[in-house]
Amino acid sequence: MLQNYFITSWRTLLKNRFATLINISGLIIGFSGTLLMGMFILDELKYDQHFRYKDRMYRLTSTYEKQGTIHQSAQTTGNIASLIQQFPEIESTTRLLPTDEVFLFSNETAFKENIIYTDSSFIKVFDLNLLLGNKNKCLTNSSSILISKTIALKLFGDKWQEKSILGETLLIDGHLPMIITGVFSNLPEHSHFASNLFASVPSGFGNWMQDKSKVYTYVLLSEHTHAVDFEKKLKSESARLNLNQEDEKKQIIPQSITQIHLFSGLADENAKLGNIKNIYVLLVITFLLIIITTSNFLNLYTAISFNRLKEVGVRKVIGALNIQVGFQFSLEALMITIIALGIALLTVICFLSTFNELTDKKLSVESILSSNLLFFIGGLTLLISIAAGLFPLAYLSKTSTLNALKGHKNKNTRVISLGKGLIVFQFSVSAIMIMLSIVAFKQVSLINNKLLGFDKENTIALSNPYMLGSTENILSLKNKLLKVPGIDQISITGYSPSQNRWGNLKITIPNRNQHSNYTQPATWLTVDEGFLNTIGLTLVAGRNFLENHTHDKEAIIINEKAVSQFKLNANGRNPIGTELSYIDESKAYYQNYTVVGVVKDFNFTSLHGPVQPIVMRLGYHRFEMILRLSANSSKKEILSQIETIWKSNAPLIPFEYSYIKDRFERLHKSDISASKIFAIFSLVTVCIAAFGLFSIVSLTITKRTQEIGIRKLFGASVVSIINLLTQDFLKLILLSFIVATPIAWYAMQAWLADFAYSIDIEWWIFLTTGLLIFVITLVTVSFQTIKAALANPVKSLRSE
Repeated sequence: MLQNYFITSWRTLLKNRFATLINISGLIIGFSGTLLMGMFILDELKYDQHFRYKDRMYRLTSTYEKQGTIHQSAQTTGNIASLIQQFPEIESTTRLLPTDEVFLFSNETAFKENIIYTDSSFIKVFDLNLLLGNKNKCLTNSSSILISKTIALKLFGDKWQEKSILGETLLIDGHLPMIITGVFSNLPEHSHFASNLFASVPSGFGNWMQDKSKVYTYVLLSEHTHAVDFEKKLKSESARLNLNQEDEKKQIIPQSITQIHLFSGLADENAKLGNIKNIYVLLVITFLLIIITTSNFLNLYTAISFNRLKEVGVRKVIGALNIQVGFQFSLEALMITIIALGIALLTVICFLSTFNELTDKKLSVESILSSNLLFFIGGLTLLISIAAGLFPLAYLSKTSTLNALKGHKNKNTRVISLGKGLIVFQFSVSAIMIMLSIVAFKQVSLINNKLLGFDKENTIALSNPYMLGSTENILSLKNKLLKVPGIDQISITGYSPSQNRWGNLKITIPNRNQHSNYTQPATWLTVDEGFLNTIGLTLVAGRNFLENHTHDKEAIIINEKAVSQFKLNANGRNPIGTELSYIDESKAYYQNYTVVGVVKDFNFTSLHGPVQPIVMRLGYHRFEMILRLSANSSKKEILSQIETIWKSNAPLIPFEYSYIKDRFERLHKSDISASKIFAIFSLVTVCIAAFGLFSIVSLTITKRTQEIGIRKLFGASVVSIINLLTQDFLKLILLSFIVATPIAWYAMQAWLADFAYSIDIEWWIFLTTGLLIFVITLVTVSFQTIKAALANPVKSLRSE
């Protein structure tokens, strides 16, 4: 019996090859999109879920408020952990310094790794999996270092476990000795911070736990502590902790470790960041895609089912029950959905690497087999199959057996009405996605092309000059590089655009106390005399630094934002020659500096935030060299010469460089990925909506076949019939566009609100979307209507 159902279903699918192909195509597109979106969203939600105590782990963040200015930071002062350690709500605390880059040397070669300096309780809070070493002792000495399994393999080979590597000495950057006290399993990819080296803070960093230092503070709450209660206690204890001073207000706010990746938009961040807004948008897109795919399939399948009235009549005559007819339809639908799901899985596997490149992900084939995702898709497949059997049966069963055998179609128009409603919904979603894609594309174009106040196109950052040792050696390298044709300017500084090495220091006007209204945080950069010309900053007043560092050691150059922030141009005053003071909080004294120049505002960081006040003083920060290349030069040839000179000066240190433009784009990689995903799924929704429109047009023409034949017999032209059949659907598309416009406007405004600099939503975006939808509709409808209009009217009348 069951075999007969399968044989009949297979024959029916082969008989209606074209309809079956359209059905399968629509499902493949929908299933593939849902799988990719599901993989992307699940991957974003995985961050920090692997930590054993994730529900009790919190990072402490700080909020500084003064005179309406609010500064939110992922860092706290180093003494906070000690001040709150005695809270009964806290089981343990740990502190991390910002991630640094160091070189390890092995067999006369060097390789760079990230290192995080921390304290002895780090292992307890993060439950680090030690393969070698004692958890209670491995970070107790100031010269202790933990290495990952990856580093152990690099340094000691495949048989590192058979060697006595504990107690071995590593030279950090070739001069700082650290003793290996443990080996840990590599941190999972989905950790908000990453490092292969965790070390005790060297003895030279003795002030890192003081009230003036900046660290990342994490707490492990006791099992029965609620985060809300803990946050309230931190606020109530602010006075006792000496967080508030006069008109300054500081608060320590706990942030769940599982929310850092998607929800944190703080300054001084140490995490790999995503964007929860993008996830919300993608969740909505996925939900709509599922609905569109399901409704589209039901539309198509119902349209086909109405052409099988005689088959249903024969089944009823020989005694088939409605439930058996429904089972036949459901089985056919199940076969279609299973075939489509299988092809969709193969499609996703084939295009996974391309999707990873577009979204900057590392999704693997294994992630497709995620139990949650497969369970969901499997359930969706079954649900679609059942609905596909019951949906047409609900209407076909109302047709009497006699009418069914005659081929008379039920005059109930609810099927078509429902189908038209689904068409409006599908094209509304398509229009919204197209508008979002255009806006996202324009915003990314703004990010890539906005004039940032410096030259990002022709500048590169040469890493690691500090490994040359003395400043004299670095200057010698600089002089050699300046002789290379095509290199115009060089600056020795660690403060390149898109980097996050600067600090927010308090700057004030001289003779004002540190709590005055004129005291504000500002970004502090140490640069050399070539910095402005190298990255292309524009002086709007005053002069550049002099080459004589001794003469200009108390000079500073500020940006326009700093001028307004500190009111240096109040009452028409010239900011040049005025003084600002850097408050050296660790030594509690003021260092006065004279403003010698003002530069045009420039964006050093993401366009999600506005320009910040920046103060530059003269000095050599030897972490990087910034090189400005000639615009029309051969970049490849210049880089080859730079590499040759580098290797002659530092043969053991790898040659590393990056374009400033690429660094800046990495700051917006989540936004760029989102724009690409919007574009992909705009195409997906449009394709599925076109399939749905095709099905409802087919069903409508089928029901109006006799009407078309009569009109032609009475002299109606082909053009008039095409217009008659087309205009109803164009009205539906117009309605869908009207529905989509306000929703798209709101969605676009919400997405752009996250940027300090954003595009304007212009009228042509709506016009372009409307025209595109109109053309797609016209092409889809015309295929069916022209065929119907050209049909022989005699055959049309006989079809009834």
